[in-house]
Amino acid sequence: MGRSAIDHAADELFEAEVVRVARAVYAPDRPFQGSTVLDGRERDAVIIGDDVVVIVEATTSRALDKAKYDGTKLRDACERLAREHRFKAVKGFFVTQDDPTAQQRDAIAALNAPVTACSIAQFRSQLIDSREYLEMRLRYAFGSARNPFNDSTTDLERYIPLGFSSGGREGAARTSHSVEDIVRRMSEGQVTIVLGDFGAGKSMSLREVHSSLAGRHYKDAFRPFPMTLNLRDHQGQKDPDEAIRRHATKLGFESPSKLVKAWRAGQIHVLLDGFDEIAASGWRGRSPDLRRIRRDSVELVRRFAEESPQKAGLLISGRRHFFDTEDELLVSLGMRNRSPLILRTDEFTEEQVRTYLADRNWSGELPDWLPSHPLLLGYLAGADALQGLAENDLPDPAPGWDYLIDRICEREARIEQGLDGGTIRKVMERLATVARGRGTGQGPVLTRDLAQAFEQVASYPPDEGSYQVLQRLPGLGAQDVTDGSRFFIDAALLDAARAADVVRYATNTDDALETFTKLTVPLGPLGIAVGALQSERMGVTAGQLNAAAKKLQSRGGADALAFDLVRVGAELGTSKPGALNFADLTIESFTLSDSESDFEAVTLRDCVIETLDLTEYDGEWGIPHFDRCMFGTVLGAASSSALPAGRFTDCSFDAFDPSSKTTHGIVAMPGLKPAQKVLLTILKKVYMQAGGGRKESALVRGLSPELKGHVGGAIARLQSEGWLIESRTAGRTLYLPVKGLRARVRAILEAPATTSEEVVRGFS
Repeated sequence: MGRSAIDHAADELFEAEVVRVARAVYAPDRPFQGSTVLDGRERDAVIIGDDVVVIVEATTSRALDKAKYDGTKLRDACERLAREHRFKAVKGFFVTQDDPTAQQRDAIAALNAPVTACSIAQFRSQLIDSREYLEMRLRYAFGSARNPFNDSTTDLERYIPLGFSSGGREGAARTSHSVEDIVRRMSEGQVTIVLGDFGAGKSMSLREVHSSLAGRHYKDAFRPFPMTLNLRDHQGQKDPDEAIRRHATKLGFESPSKLVKAWRAGQIHVLLDGFDEIAASGWRGRSPDLRRIRRDSVELVRRFAEESPQKAGLLISGRRHFFDTEDELLVSLGMRNRSPLILRTDEFTEEQVRTYLADRNWSGELPDWLPSHPLLLGYLAGADALQGLAENDLPDPAPGWDYLIDRICEREARIEQGLDGGTIRKVMERLATVARGRGTGQGPVLTRDLAQAFEQVASYPPDEGSYQVLQRLPGLGAQDVTDGSRFFIDAALLDAARAADVVRYATNTDDALETFTKLTVPLGPLGIAVGALQSERMGVTAGQLNAAAKKLQSRGGADALAFDLVRVGAELGTSKPGALNFADLTIESFTLSDSESDFEAVTLRDCVIETLDLTEYDGEWGIPHFDRCMFGTVLGAASSSALPAGRFTDCSFDAFDPSSKTTHGIVAMPGLKPAQKVLLTILKKVYMQAGGGRKESALVRGLSPELKGHVGGAIARLQSEGWLIESRTAGRTLYLPVKGLRARVRAILEAPATTSEEVVRGFS
């Protein structure tokens, strides 16, 4: 293609854009007006509206002669059409790609006619002043994006690029995508749906897409500009025009109707954040059909999908598990015929976590329990927990998760103003208890459970807004597409949440636990630790917890809950629960003994115990009697003959610690120095055993007096080399694993004598 052909094509594209804008501004309901032959001369556009007649000449030329020639055509056309349309205003526009030159402006002004010289950007500003809108949009919140340090919705942190994945279902390969990919799709007029769990960084990602599209528009005025709506601002709205007007009003943008016109003209890319945050109305008093409620709640989104011009991009975001199935999502959002790309947010990688924390001037080691959700990391940062980490004072997993749940629920309360964070947390905790009696302990949570749990906690039935919060409760995902049931998808969040109901029962303020008679899944190590933390906060003693366990059993309550009460009591310190029998439990992990509690009179019968940890048992306190129990792995013993005598009757065992991985086995290894042996036992206890940390007293157990003298040096070595984190909380010291090192520790323990890790080889 020659140069002249290229120039001609560019002129045609420019002219078409100018005509499109003229139609959108002056006669949007008459879309077929355009170029016209008038008095034997072609005019780029003649637009006749209800009250105005507009003649347009468009050019990419900066020549003075072009302005004189087109100006004369415009003056003559204005005079002719003014005679034909005596009751309408007549106006001519000489539109250039860049700002008209001074000579061109002078030539147009010299005509003494109703003709104006302007650039395409100035001409388009009659449709809408996109720059003013974009500047005002930056001063308004983007969804749930907040600065965790000052709670600002506009003074946000630097964006850490988040990964997105598509596919991965029904055998399909997963494909990675970036924000740049989403921006490209938007620029091509395609539809993208971004799904993610709570705190996954969806709003920050949409803000980044918005900023990138705005930047493209600033560089090239022909490109559409982005309009990002927070759907939580549009409760009860179903009409896109109405939603855009409310959006403009909230921003303080003075031309809502122009924003609507620009959208209708295809000049706007639409970004809709939070389809899960719109509450459906009009259902109260009927039996709740959650599928119908969900579909009704997103009617505004569906209308945007149906009415947005095809050439403009559309980006929609919401919670990953809000809809039961992908098909329900496509139908509800009106996407069956739009072929959208569905992306799911990825959690931060370890590298991204480190980048995120480096922005906060922190370069220490990451505790193994630290979540990878961007929002959860932000909550930690906002509470100065990360600063505490830098000072070796970060809480261990129990206070960490307890704090996170509080912040998560407070965030949900900001969305639904009628509920406080404490109420939302209690509802979540009650649902966590309900889930323990279903399946493997993670659910399902049925539709009726949501309303019942809310009414038990709040003492009134949920309204529309409350039901929306129930639908989007953090950590609840789709379970069964036929009944809309949910399940808890995050095991750590679930375990931490289900501790509170147990402790409240011991305070004699909530008897709800007595109605749960068929639970078989006790709390895990994290739940026990959170329960102990809350017991200390409520002033509940081990004696009260043991007494509550006996009362619960006497009233027909579930053994799993009574067993929880006993274990939380043991976690508090010295405890002697007395004669108690527990049967048919499925126990994730049972550690004996990181406390000074006497379980001599306790019996566990016909239980399944996935991991029994005896590494810290030194024979000083009594352990339970296990009768006809099945064990997965026994840690701290190489065979059944090494178990405490008389405490295991008719039990079966799948696996024991290899002798090389027990404390005694490591101590007996040839070729290792005493200090190295101690260092290896510490690595094993901190990294390879259940729970999220170890007390210093636990690191000493099982060692001879001469080896105990090396414990302090080994701890100091591991801390200085970045393999161990010390945490001081509530007057106790814990040692925590470092994120990302578990595989390396496992490799060291497989072949300690030949390891190349300097932390072992260089220690003596």
